[in-house]
Amino acid sequence: MQEDRGMKKWRAFVTMPEQYIGLQNLINKQLEISKSHLTEEQMEQINYILLEALHTLKTVHITYYKNGGHITKTGVIEFVDSSKDVFIFVNEVEEERSKVRLSDLIDVSFI
Repeated sequence: MQEDRGMKKWRAFVTMPEQYIGLQNLINKQLEISKSHLTEEQMEQINYILLEALHTLKTVHITYYKNGGHITKTGVIEFVDSSKDVFIFVNEVEEERSKVRLSDLIDVSFI
């Protein structure tokens, strides 16, 4: 009776970890998303929502660009400084404070 070797025949490639690291890096590069460019109208809308959320302490959904991907979080805007292109966002569930660049913002909306 003949027995199938299964995955044993591919064991020789396990000795080349550099190949797997290189392939994983290529796959990660292909999965990256390019940064979205907003129109003037979208930037004005985001600015309006940020200011209202800052003054009323309303909870908002924020989507921003970071390391080749889009990240969405929910929380409260604590501080906005347009001259330094930064705002501070507090995620109440995870009790985390995040410093995000205004130029990385993609979308802001009220819950």
